Amino acid sequence: MTEVLDLLAERTEAIRAGHLESTGDCWQPTDWRERIHAQFPAILKAPWGIECGAGWADLIIATCDILSHTPEPPTLTDVKEKFGTLRIYSRSVQSMDDQIIDAAETLSGRICERCGAPGERRPGGWISTLCDAHFEERRL
Repeated sequence: MTEVLDLLAERTEAIRAGHLESTGDCWQPTDWRERIHAQFPAILKAPWGIECGAGWADLIIATCDILSHTPEPPTLTDVKEKFGTLRIYSRSVQSMDDQIIDAAETLSGRICERCGAPGERRPGGWISTLCDAHFEERRL
């Protein structure tokens, strides 16, 4: 699991760094969900779309990219936030797919769901993974 977690973390950071370099900030375009669906139509079949904040977009892209290159890519049926972390549901029989999805869910607990900066799970009614700035904003 550690190797998969490291691979996914590196891929996510590379995507984020490229995004920061090209746009100058970490914010995703308003149509980021549609762009991810368009980029991975063969595996992303979530009928309700992607139901989480834009801060996890780079993590979702990295996860879909890695999954799409497995021997038998899974079908992702739901991608959402639940209890402060990412949840990805799939129709897959490959244990490697499960490891990649587990790694994505674990990493999401360290990435701010709003902006993609380092974060942590925060209590307070609705459990969320937020950076310090967004946690303070929520408390106000």
